[in-house]
Amino acid sequence: VELNDTKHLDPSKVELLCLANELYQFKSLCDIGGVWGVDGGYSIYAKSVLGIPDVTLIDSHWTEESRVLCRHSGVEIEENFFNLSKVVCDQQSWGAVCLFHFLLHQVSPDWREILRILSNKVTCFLINNPQWIKDKTGFRLLDLGVENYFSFVPHDKSDPSYKKILESPFEIDEFHQKANRDLHHIWQWAITNDDLIDCMKALGFHLVYMRPSGVWDHNENFQDFGFIFEKTNEPRCRN
Repeated sequence: VELNDTKHLDPSKVELLCLANELYQFKSLCDIGGVWGVDGGYSIYAKSVLGIPDVTLIDSHWTEESRVLCRHSGVEIEENFFNLSKVVCDQQSWGAVCLFHFLLHQVSPDWREILRILSNKVTCFLINNPQWIKDKTGFRLLDLGVENYFSFVPHDKSDPSYKKILESPFEIDEFHQKANRDLHHIWQWAITNDDLIDCMKALGFHLVYMRPSGVWDHNENFQDFGFIFEKTNEPRCRN
């Protein structure tokens, strides 16, 4: 992957970054969980193409390629779990945070708690997430039971990450110090647009932008949406 290669990036996420940068001209941005599948590509794009001065990427699973690419582009990297990075959040603030296909995976802390932790540290949230569009209220997917669960996620029982939730769901994973069923490697939540918008409103953020993109092939009840939320009653951020 070259620094100027965007073929591996989702155009809807790139568009979200570009629009937010046009609106707010951020001086700082934090991308959480942005290594998997793209080797930090959105952080690199924000730094190298959009020219955002201070870009930080927090992730717990780095590849050597992603380290090299990010460092070469000037992206600051932190190799950490998000729950351990709460210390970082206590010490830093950013103009915006990117949560791309991140919230649906999070348990302990769950997605609402993560938004709460970040809400005092950022002025804007850029979120892209597979949203549950069948109903107005979301739920944890594992609460459906195993058979129903696998009818809703784009994986099968033979996938190594998913076998663990079948064979030993409550066993503590030594590396992550969480039960296997709580690991972020698997789909955890059906989050609705109303769930997300209401949560952000309660945290003091209003919806600036919302746009649907692709419907998931594995289940038509999930559709990707991009969101921009801005802190209410504050001037446009330039942090």
